[in-house]
Amino acid sequence: LLGVAAFVAVGAIPIFAGNAQDRTVAKGVQLKQVQLTESPFYASRLTRASPQIKAQVSQLRQAAVAERWTFNIGYTTALDRPIEQLTGLKLPEPAELEAKATAQNRFAVDAIELDNRYLSAKNIRLALLPCTAGSATCSYQAKMPPVRNQGGCGSCWAFTALGAYEGTYNLRFNALIDSSEQHVVSCAGSGSCAGGWWDPVFNWMLGNKVRSEAQTPYTASNGVCTPAPTGLYKAAAWGFVTVKAEVPSVAQLKGALVTHGPLAVAVRVTPAFQAYTSGVFNQNDTGWINHGVVIVGWDDSKGAWRIRNSWGTGWGESGYMWIKYGANSIGYAAAWVRPAPQQLVINPALLELVRRRQILIAPTR
Repeated sequence: LLGVAAFVAVGAIPIFAGNAQDRTVAKGVQLKQVQLTESPFYASRLTRASPQIKAQVSQLRQAAVAERWTFNIGYTTALDRPIEQLTGLKLPEPAELEAKATAQNRFAVDAIELDNRYLSAKNIRLALLPCTAGSATCSYQAKMPPVRNQGGCGSCWAFTALGAYEGTYNLRFNALIDSSEQHVVSCAGSGSCAGGWWDPVFNWMLGNKVRSEAQTPYTASNGVCTPAPTGLYKAAAWGFVTVKAEVPSVAQLKGALVTHGPLAVAVRVTPAFQAYTSGVFNQNDTGWINHGVVIVGWDDSKGAWRIRNSWGTGWGESGYMWIKYGANSIGYAAAWVRPAPQQLVINPALLELVRRRQILIAPTR
């Protein structure tokens, strides 16, 4: 977007906090005037905002200078809702997460081997992923479906799970799909508008087919599970990037991205995250991890991941963000998923493996 310029005192309402160390903001010191750039969309929203929103944005912009943040702050559509409505991730305790991850990754080794045999017997080849771990940049953004908006339902976990699945499906099978988060929220038993996470979603998809968005449109509510229509999209395997209850290293996350595709990950959302409009998000808040997003690439020159959110295009860079490696615990509980081709029935050998490993999935719907 073309920007609009504004000249303001840095200490009053800074928009971009880059090179903040070069600016002196102290009592009795005359503030420097700088030219700031803000997209017309965010500038127009702020002009029409309530006094409360204007005050909040102003306070965050002052914090940006003090904390030397390298991202822009503005009146995003996400600021119209409380954080509790925008998030909803409910992660297990660290010990439970590590136990789940260890068991799941053992299962994933067998599931991938079974899927390779199944695809070979059906003469289906998975397309190679275009990125390598040694690349300075990687982007799967063009393979992602349009950014969605979870609305006032705490269903980020469903959008995160299906976002990773949809992107990987397109990369592997060259087919852009739009699966139904509402079907997952209403039928998978993995959570609700009050929260959930991707582990039970991916397990459910091993034995159940998720419907398309056209079949079961999103309503931003818990909804009621119905037995029809029959879904389309299923998973062949999935696993965690690390079995430790910690943020994986940059090398581990890159390795998973180039091996498996887009990743479902957790992150800490704060008011500054809500108000992000552009730049590289570099807040280091170590508080409660409360949100799910999808990592779709990286840029080493920025030292940042590219993430896809589920708050619509009125937040960030049309629904995306650059976030510094490690910022706000980005990457915690990272998981990958391997889609199965839509035209094939669920692999019977996979269902037997699920039964033997006693992975709990809801009955087929």
